[in-house]
Amino acid sequence: PNLASLGWNTSRLYLKRKRFSEALQVAERTNANFPDDIEGWLVLATCYRLMNQFNESLTYVDMIIKKNPLSAEAFVNKALIALSQNNKTVCLKTLETAFKLKPHLKQIWTLLITLKIEFSDFQEAIQILKQLLQIEPENEVNHAYLAVCYLNIGRYEDAIESYRNCLAINPDNSQTYNNLGNLFLQIGNQNEALSHYEKSLELNPE
Repeated sequence: PNLASLGWNTSRLYLKRKRFSEALQVAERTNANFPDDIEGWLVLATCYRLMNQFNESLTYVDMIIKKNPLSAEAFVNKALIALSQNNKTVCLKTLETAFKLKPHLKQIWTLLITLKIEFSDFQEAIQILKQLLQIEPENEVNHAYLAVCYLNIGRYEDAIESYRNCLAINPDNSQTYNNLGNLFLQIGNQNEALSHYEKSLELNPE
């Protein structure tokens, strides 16, 4: 009972099992014994967020940021609260802060990129994706996102290269062949389009 980390880790395990109410009970009980433990504030903020108690969660998030403005995890919680309230503008801005603080925080990559694409900020998304691919060059999903961004700004050759990078990682992805078929059709290369559609169907007759 004198080790705060036992309480926080127990709460985290409940969270992983999606037993949010039990996680919150343990976190609140541990926080009562260790009210100044910043690690616990983050656990509590997460518990409250997952229980849809957003005001309580924000209280602890803001306490963390005030004490440690370099806490990327606190900004992630703040972004996810904004997303839960359908405030995508605040969510994106806060995620950008978290990403600058800790670009290796993989849990935010997909959300950050999809929001950038949703807001049609393709140039910025391309720069972020290039940074992510330096960290994890074999990430097929990020190569596919890069292709989408290039396609939307008319850089067709770069989009083709990005899709081919996807196929170098996963040569059996029928969807990538289908996407390449669509791209070649869009730029008027019907022979290449047909070839890629046929390959897509060969891999996935459905």
